[in-house]
Amino acid sequence: MKTKIQYVFMAALLLLWTNIVSGKETTVPSKIKHITVFLKGAQITREGTVALTGGTQTLVFHSLSSDIRPGSIQVEGRGNFTIMSVKHRTNYLDKNEESPELQGLRKKLDALNHSRNLLSIQMEVLKGQESMLQKNQTVSGQNGLNITTLTNAMSFYEKKMKDLKTRQMEVDRKIKDLAKKIKQVTLQIDELTRREKMSTGEVAVTVRVVKPGTASFMLSYYTPQAGWHPEYDVRVEDVTKDVKINYKAFIKQTTGETWDKIPVTLSTGNPAIGGNKPELQPWYLDFRPATVYRYGNMRKGMQVKAEMAAPPTTRQAAAYTSVTQKQTTTEFKIMLPYVIPSENREQAVTIKEITLPAVYAYYVVPKLDRDAFLMASVTGWKEQDFLSGKINLFLEGRFTGTSWLDMSAANDTLQLTLGRDKRIKVERKKIQDFTQKQVLGNNVKEIHGWKITVMNTKKVPVHLIVEEQIPISKRKEIVVDPLELSGARLDHLTGKCVWDVHLQPEEQKSFMLRFSVKYPKGKTVYVD
Repeated sequence: MKTKIQYVFMAALLLLWTNIVSGKETTVPSKIKHITVFLKGAQITREGTVALTGGTQTLVFHSLSSDIRPGSIQVEGRGNFTIMSVKHRTNYLDKNEESPELQGLRKKLDALNHSRNLLSIQMEVLKGQESMLQKNQTVSGQNGLNITTLTNAMSFYEKKMKDLKTRQMEVDRKIKDLAKKIKQVTLQIDELTRREKMSTGEVAVTVRVVKPGTASFMLSYYTPQAGWHPEYDVRVEDVTKDVKINYKAFIKQTTGETWDKIPVTLSTGNPAIGGNKPELQPWYLDFRPATVYRYGNMRKGMQVKAEMAAPPTTRQAAAYTSVTQKQTTTEFKIMLPYVIPSENREQAVTIKEITLPAVYAYYVVPKLDRDAFLMASVTGWKEQDFLSGKINLFLEGRFTGTSWLDMSAANDTLQLTLGRDKRIKVERKKIQDFTQKQVLGNNVKEIHGWKITVMNTKKVPVHLIVEEQIPISKRKEIVVDPLELSGARLDHLTGKCVWDVHLQPEEQKSFMLRFSVKYPKGKTVYVD
C-alpha cells in the first residue's frame, strides 16, 4: 500500500514537472485601461481575463512596450490562485501593430501605384494607336493620286498624330509626377519603419492555481518612451480686461502601443530623475586665489519637449479636466477621449483655461530701443500649478511673440511683454550745451546730459514708464553725481532712473537727465 502511494505521489510530481519544463504558456488578452504620463515617461495600466486550469501555469502579457523598466512592473489579480513570480522579457519575433500613420502611408502608396499602373496601360494604348496610324499611311486610288484625297489624308494624319503625341506627353508627365510622389512616400515609410520598434515587451506571470476558473488581472508598468511638457497661450482682448490663459500640455510617445481613446492623467512628477536626497559634502577653502572646492551629487530635472481637432461639444476642453493635489505632485485627469499614436509627434491637450487680473502699462527704454512695449503685470497665477514652459502671446486676436515662464525665478507678479506700439513716439537726444569738461586741480570733471521726449499719438490715454540710467562707479576715485533727473525715481544701486507718467491723446512730455563724472587727471573714463 505504501509503495502504491509513493508511486502515485511520484507520478504527480513528474506530471507537474513536465508541465513546468514543457514551456506551455497561456496568453492573457489585455487592453490598456489607464495611462499616467509624467514629464518623462508613463505608467501604463492594463486589464485582462483568462481561464486557469489546475496546477502551475505561466501567463504571458504580449505586445507591450519594448522598453519597460522591470522594477516598475506590478501585477494584481482576482481568483483562486497565487502569484509565484513575475518576469519581464523581450520578444524579437513579434512586433507591435503598425501605427495609424504607417498604415495610412501604405494605403496611399498602394493607391499611387494603382494610378501609375492605369496610366501605363493608357500609354500602351496610345502607342499602339500611333503604330497603327504609321502602318496605314499609304494613300492610293484606281485613277491615280487625287490631290484632294492626299490633302485630306495628310490633314487627318497630322491631326491624329498630334493628338496622340499630346496625350502621350500628358500621360508621361502624370507618370513622372506619380513616380516622385511614390518615391517620397516610400522614403517616409522606410523612415517610420526604422523608427518604430520591431521588438515588443512581454511580462510572464507564473501562478499556482488552487481551483480552475476564470481570473482577472491588472498589470501596470513604467516606460520612459513618453512624456509631456506645458505651454501657455496668453490672450489679451483689451487693456481694460483681464488676461486669459490657456494651459496646454504637449504629449508624445513612442511606446509602440497606440493610446486609442484611453483616459490619460498628466503628472508633474518625473521618475526619471530619481528620488534620492542630495548629500552635502565638505566645502573646503584654501589660500590660493579664488579656489573653492565643492562636491555634490545634485541632479538637474530633465525636461521633454499632443494635435487633435476640437471635440464636437459646446463645452471647452478645459471643462473636462480635473486637478488633484498629491503629496509631492499635481495630477491633471483628462476626461476627453484623445487618440495619441506611437509616432513621436506631439499632441496638444488642453488642461485648463484661466482668467487672471492684470495691470497694463507701456514701458520704454530710449537708450536701447525707441519703441514702447506694452506690458501686463499678472497676479494670482502662482496658485494655478504652472510649470516652466513656453508662452505664446496674443493681443487683440493677433500673435505678438513668445516668452518663457521660468518657475525657478518666479515672483508674485508675472510680467508679460505683449508687443511693440509705434504709436508712442520716443526721442533721445544728447544736449551738447550740457556736455562740458573741466580740470579742477588734480581731477577732471565731465558733465553729460540727455533730453528724452515722449508723445502719445493714440486716441486713448496711456500709462507710460520710461527707464533710463546714470553710470555706477566701480572705483572710489571715480565719482558720479546726478545733477538733474526731472523728478525721476533713482535706484542708487543700479543707477536706473524711472519716470512714471500718464499721457493723454496727443500729449507730449520731456525729461532731462544730467550728471557729472569726476576722476583723476591723466586717466580716461568713457561715458556713452
